[in-house]
Amino acid sequence: MKILQKLSFLLFLPFLLAGFVSASRSTDSLNIITQVQVTCKQEDATITRTYIQPHKIEGILNFLRLLKCKGKADSDPQQLTGNSFQIILYDASGKRSIYRLRANRFFSKNSSPWVMVSPEQASGLYPLLLSMPSDKKTQSK
Repeated sequence: MKILQKLSFLLFLPFLLAGFVSASRSTDSLNIITQVQVTCKQEDATITRTYIQPHKIEGILNFLRLLKCKGKADSDPQQLTGNSFQIILYDASGKRSIYRLRANRFFSKNSSPWVMVSPEQASGLYPLLLSMPSDKKTQSK
């Protein structure tokens, strides 16, 4: 009887694993970022970078991961002058997430309220953009 149970389990195992693998592939592909577009506006200049190469995408994702929030915004960032960034992440399913960084002090994801961030950390985005040329031809003003 035990041999029959083990045999039936072994026969069923490949079907179980095949279902698990296909399910994990379908959910993993939804979270894979396939393109990043970053627009930086500074005074009278606009820089736009579009990245599709994995190492460049990873650089932007690392920047976002390391950015630490320090509480709610104490003023309206839209009223501030200075640089502003918009980072759009596109995943494999076509979904996009929009991150905004204003005056190296305020941060927002999608339509969430603004939060304060470390200016030292936030100021690292501009040099990162300058170090990585765009993968696609974009226009800068």
